[in-house]
Amino acid sequence: MPVYPCNACVEFEEGKKMLYVMTRPKLAKFLKALQDDFELVVFTAAGEQYAHVVLSTLVTEKIDYKTSFSYILSRNQCTYISQNNLYLKDLNLLLGNRSLKDIVLIDNKVQSYSAQMENGIPIADFVGDPNDRMLKPLLKFIRKLRDVEDVRPVIKEAFFKA
Repeated sequence: MPVYPCNACVEFEEGKKMLYVMTRPKLAKFLKALQDDFELVVFTAAGEQYAHVVLSTLVTEKIDYKTSFSYILSRNQCTYISQNNLYLKDLNLLLGNRSLKDIVLIDNKVQSYSAQMENGIPIADFVGDPNDRMLKPLLKFIRKLRDVEDVRPVIKEAFFKA
């Protein structure tokens, strides 16, 4: 049986449920490697309480999520598309003093960033595999993005070639 670094009772629309959280291997190392060169924001289609429970598991890996991420955006900041039963993450929410040419979204659901497809990097679902190695090549790719004028053509070429 797997060991879960965190479990908590979370209130969902359909009632309270026990939540067991296991993070992708090397997630803490991945985030620490990005912190110095990038502004990190969490944008999830999950509810706010769920997001905070999941992020609190990072504390066990010496990451204070409250100071590591500039913002934690959740379902309340998504646009709900009822005909598709989809929560869309509109990156325009992050603009302010930022430009879409500098924003990258990593997500396991391509549909959730379909409004700005060129900003999104798809990642496979994490299903608890302790041998998962998705983050190492992703880190290498993202590090290359810090020196480009516009991330969108680089992402499009790497992930969405026609």
